[in-house]
Order: sequence, then structure tokens, then C-alpha cells
Amino acid sequence: MLARVDAAVASVRHPPGSLLRHRLGTFVVLRDEVATDRRLVLDHAAPDASDSVVEGGITLDDPSAASIVSALEERSLGGRPTRVGLRRVQLTERATGVRRYGGLELRDERRFEIPAEGRYATDGCFVHTPFDEEAAATLMTACRFGLRTALRGSEGLADVAMLELEGAWHLAFFDRIPGGGGFAATVDREALRSVFSVARLALERLRLDALEQFRAAWDPRPRSRQGEWRARDVLRWLDALLDREKERRRAATRGYTPGEGQRGDLGRLWIGRSGRADELLWTRHRWESPVTLHDAEGDTIAPGDVFFDAGIERAILHSPRRRAGDSPLAPFAELLKERAREHYETTALALVAAIPTRADEGAGADRDPARTFFTRHADPLAKALLLAALVPQARVVEDGEGHVAVKLGERVWSLDGPSPRVLERFDGAPLAAD
Repeated sequence: MLARVDAAVASVRHPPGSLLRHRLGTFVVLRDEVATDRRLVLDHAAPDASDSVVEGGITLDDPSAASIVSALEERSLGGRPTRVGLRRVQLTERATGVRRYGGLELRDERRFEIPAEGRYATDGCFVHTPFDEEAAATLMTACRFGLRTALRGSEGLADVAMLELEGAWHLAFFDRIPGGGGFAATVDREALRSVFSVARLALERLRLDALEQFRAAWDPRPRSRQGEWRARDVLRWLDALLDREKERRRAATRGYTPGEGQRGDLGRLWIGRSGRADELLWTRHRWESPVTLHDAEGDTIAPGDVFFDAGIERAILHSPRRRAGDSPLAPFAELLKERAREHYETTALALVAAIPTRADEGAGADRDPARTFFTRHADPLAKALLLAALVPQARVVEDGEGHVAVKLGERVWSLDGPSPRVLERFDGAPLAAD
């Protein structure tokens, strides 16, 4: 016998195919014999077994949805209030399938004809959201990660689910311990802001190449039911929920620190509103400069490897009120003009070309130039749009096969990188504005 687990939740916590970690190693559940012999039959997992995700959810048996919703109270987490409340509930937790991974590779995926169930009384912290199902699912997925990160010891003993109550989607932070274990109460009392803050950080920093891995690890719905990822909608709500209104409206300020002596260091420039350093998102732009630049003292920097660090406050980057004429890129373009002088266009071309080029992400991709600049995540069109934002006289052109380039003066440039390249033959037309 390796361990003991409450029979009321054993079948949903550890269904067949899931992994169980123990000081003696990692084991895979072979059979559920809880109903007959009150045991789970295990075997050693494959050496590369890394994780398993139990698919499923919860339903409420008692009290009624109307009773829960009516008991929620408005609460501020720093910004606009939302409705939150802790309730004792009787729920049914169901496991409908299991995904098991070896490294990043899906090794086993199974569905249960008869879902495993566990019925028990526990505590739940309920949070009202303004979202439809897909946006609520995005928030739930991020909060499952946030709960594990912000609340030490909660792994396997607390979870987050989404429930439609009285026509609105709610998050339910609940203890997976019959009778309750104090985790939901801690979320209600003091940890909700921390969980939401970690969830926000995760959503902001996710790149498309990591999104599939993140959803594989944290979205408990079957892959066939995982719909649109709605991070932008969720981030707007979290910003309004967590940030004070005066911070969101305050005029942007900036700060600059010159390079610290390392060759090619152009310094650090940031813009923000609140003045809080922990609210800044940083990125480093590094490229091979083909021209001579100048440092803050006016001394020359020979052609070669150069870099500078750019920081922006989260609320500015993700603000839904940003307009094209109010671009947060302007201070960074000014810095580049000061450092490059008459070589500004050449420098902008080199900086943008050095951004790693992803595959074409399709018509629905977010190609906002500011996000491209600060995330350094871009397909060819996103890079071209960024250059056009930095150099207004540049024109984005596209040929009949969908290849994108930039026309600047009499030349057409490819920005695929790592350095800009002149295209001698490019039969393209200006790209129509959206």
C-alpha cells in the first residue's frame, strides 16, 4: 500500500490512466476497485511520464443556484468591484476522461463511458464574471494555474471550475476535501487578488507557441470542446478588477537609464502610469546594426551587435482605449532617432527584421504593432505593420501568393530576418487597410 485517500473522492482524483506521484516514484492508475475492494491498482509509470490531466467538472446539488447568487456580495480587489462569496455546498465532481503526457507529447487519451463520480459536502468561493462560456473558460484555465502557484499546498486538494448560475458564468474555487480543507476560505478571505494577479501574468506572457502546452496542462475540458482562447477580453476585465481607476487614467510618464558601459548598450527606456516598477513588462531588442549609432553622451557606437531594453506598464499595453494616434511606441521611436540620427530608417529596418519570425498566424491574429514590439512575437505581416508604425512613410505590400514585404522609398524589403534584405523582384501591391 502506497497511500490512503478518501473513498468519496478517490475515483475522481485518481481515475484509470492518471498519474500518482509518490516518494517512491511515479505510478499510473491501472484499475479503480474502490467500489469492490476499496483500492486503486497501480503500476510504475513510464520513465518519461510527466503529467496527467483529469478531464471533467462539477455540478451543484445543494444549495440552489439562486441561493448562491443572492448571497454574493460586491467586493473590490483594488479596482472595480465584482460579486464574491463563500458558501458550504454539496457537489458532484465528475471525471470524464484522462490525458497523459510524456514531456510535451500526448501519450494517452481516454474517455470514460461511465464518468467517475464523487459526491461530497465542501466549501466553495464563487465569483461572478461578465463572460460568455469561452471567455469564462479562458479565465478558469488561467486561474487553475494561478491557484496552484499562489496557494501553496493546494495541488490536488483544491481546484477551480466554471458554473452557469442564474444565466451568468461564475468561477467556483472549491476544496476537493469532503468537509472542506480551508483553501476556498483562504481564497475568499485573502488570496483571490493573488490568484487573479498570477492568472493575469500568465495570460500576458503566453506566446502562441506556448499556448497549446498551457491549455494542455490546465484546461480540464476535452480537447474537442476547447474553443476560442479569449485572453484579451479576460485581461481587460482583470485590469479593471485589479487596478485603481486613477492608475488606468493617469497620463503616461517615462524614464530612461543610459547604457552601463557594455559595448552596444543603448540603455533602458520605460513608460508607465502608476510609477510601480513591478507593473512593467520588459523586453530586450538586439540586432546587428549596419550603421554607426550614438550613445547618450554623443559618442559613436561602431556597427555591430547593439541592444536596448524597453519597458511598458501592463495597463497601457492592454488598454482597450488606445488609439492609433496615441501609440505607446512614440517614445521608443524618439530614442532610436536620437541614437541613429540620419540612419533611423535603416536602424528601424534592422530592429524589426531581428524579431523572430513565426509562421503566418491567420486572419484572426493580434498584430497590434505595440504588442509585436513588446512581445517580440510576430508573423511576417505583424513585423511589416510594426515597421510601418515606426516609419510612417513605409508601405506594406503583398504579392499574389500572400508574401508580405515593405516598400521604403524605391526599395522593397523583406523583414524575415535576422537582417533586412532588399528584394530585387517583388510584384506586390499595397495592402488594404482593415
